[in-house]
Parts: sequence; structure tokens; C-alpha cells
Amino acid sequence: MIRRGLPLLSWPEPDQIAWAEAIADRDRFHGRGPAAHWAETTRYSVIAAYGRWLGFLAESEPSALADRTVERLAEDRLARYLDHLAETTSTVGRHMFFAKLRDAVRVMFPGEVPPHLSRLVARLERECQQRSMASRIVMTPRLTALGRNLMKDAQTAEGGIASLVAYRDGLMIALLSLRPIRRHTFSLIRIGVHLNWGAALSVQPAYATGSAKAWS
Repeated sequence: MIRRGLPLLSWPEPDQIAWAEAIADRDRFHGRGPAAHWAETTRYSVIAAYGRWLGFLAESEPSALADRTVERLAEDRLARYLDHLAETTSTVGRHMFFAKLRDAVRVMFPGEVPPHLSRLVARLERECQQRSMASRIVMTPRLTALGRNLMKDAQTAEGGIASLVAYRDGLMIALLSLRPIRRHTFSLIRIGVHLNWGAALSVQPAYATGSAKAWS
């Protein structure tokens, strides 16, 4: 079972050259490659997907790496690759790998994307089945209880705090479960400046009803 792809520096030389041309960002007189405007994350995902395809060929049919890139994309090979991906990926994952493979060929060899590859990508997109996230949802009361228990366990019998990290984590969980705000805004909150320290120690149930008396 092949799960690892070929890294960029291990690609066949024509593929490396084609990729370098695709992302080239030259001046206005020499033009830019069709993928020059892509973000680094997009480039990384396309490299990974194309490398996965080459890795499959390297293990199952090494001689194919000597063929012209577009000639490698024969229907029978793509069918075997799809069966290979089905062993370890979902319908969404299979669509992603083939869509990124098509994108790689589109920018590396403009105008040479095989029609059967585009049809396959469209079919896989229709077959995508998103995983239900319902079972992963954690309700507010459970999150609030977790946060308060973490803060309680972090306190000493004398009312001090034995573990600042545990107390901080509990306060963050409790606060965000009851008052969801943007992460950047949340990161700027300071106890004693934006929050009353007494309120931070107790996290009163009044927060859940909308009372702001305990907060400064």
C-alpha cells in the first residue's frame, strides 16, 4: 500500500522543469507562470497530490515515469490509482487528489489536460459524501463544566492558584463556551484589565443568563 508520494526533487526532470516554469514569477517583459499567483498553501497541496500520483507509478509501474507526463494519464492507470486511493481515503479525499492532479497538469502543461481526467474529477465531485460532524459537537453545558472544574482543581485550599496553566485553560474554555468571540480579540483579554479578578475566580452561572455584573 503506497501512502507516500515522491518529493519534488525526486520528480522526473521534465516534471521539475515544468513545475518551475509554472510558478515562475518573472518581470513584465518575460511573463509569469500560470501558477505564479498561487499561495504557498495551494502550491504545497498541488505538489503533494502530484507527488502522490508519481509515488503510485514509481511503485506500481516504474517504467511509466519515463513517458511524457500527459501520456502517463491513461484511463487504465487513473482507474488503478483511483482504486488505490479508495483503500485509504474518503470520497472527499479522492476528489481532492484528482482535482489537484488535474490542476498540476493544467499549469505545468497548459492545454494538455486529458478530457477523461476532467470528466473523472467532475464525477468524483458529484460523489463526494461529507462526513457528519454531529457526533463531534460538544454542547455548551459540558464545556462550561469542564472549564469550571479545571479552574476549581487548579485552586488551593487557601484560595490561591496551584497551577496557573490549568487555571488559564479552564478559564479560556468556560469563557469561550459562553461568550464566543474572535480569537484575536480573545487573545487581547487581560485579567485585571478587561476582566474583574473576582469574576475570573468564580465564573458565576449568571454569565449564561446574560448578566454582566461580575465582569468589568
